[in-house]
Amino acid sequence: MIECERSIRMKKLAVILFLIHLGCSHTKAQAIDSVVKQRVVLDGKIMNKQTAYYNGRITGERYDDTLGIPLLDFDYYRRGSKRVESVWHPGYRIRLTYYMNGKIKEVDSTTEHGHWYKSFSRDGREKRWGTSGYETIQLDSSTLVMRDYGRHWHLLEELFFKENVLSDQSKRYEYYKNGKLRSEGFFITCGRIIAPEGISKYYYENGQLKMEGIYKNGKLIEVVQCYDKSGVPCR
Repeated sequence: MIECERSIRMKKLAVILFLIHLGCSHTKAQAIDSVVKQRVVLDGKIMNKQTAYYNGRITGERYDDTLGIPLLDFDYYRRGSKRVESVWHPGYRIRLTYYMNGKIKEVDSTTEHGHWYKSFSRDGREKRWGTSGYETIQLDSSTLVMRDYGRHWHLLEELFFKENVLSDQSKRYEYYKNGKLRSEGFFITCGRIIAPEGISKYYYENGQLKMEGIYKNGKLIEVVQCYDKSGVPCR
């Protein structure tokens, strides 16, 4: 009885989410007046299919597994051509948006670690693309590294945690767009702010050491060495 009630609640939730999704992604002329539910077999898998209609015209389709987890989602223009296609995989989702002429307008992929996208003009030419995100990697039993990325998966920062926790042995590396090291040093946190602690080194974009200093609670207390871009010591 409990499993049955649970299944009914999940089905109701799936229908509600489906209606919300289609309702948000359609214009007023693409409203929904009915939803037909079917049990179908696609690629050898049993799925629950929901088809949304307005005035007899299909406005969207959604395929869920038997537990109500989304797998495929289609949204259509008023003339019947595909407008949006979403495909869910374990850990990520791919979404394709189309022009009315059938050409791909944008492709984007979202995971728990970040986002990747690429957009195109109506004639199929690539317009722009970019990425952003982060990842956490367990290097060994006592070291955890967090990597932060900007556009085009340019590595911005690496944070190394000893014993998997933030401590005075945690180390930070920052990078330029060309991949060269920008700074390195141990750090502590003051609330949400990461502050240098101990010896930190800073570099120019050409790789030349800019300054090496000693910090205490985020404040510079001594400059060990300093150079200009050509390697000449500071006065």
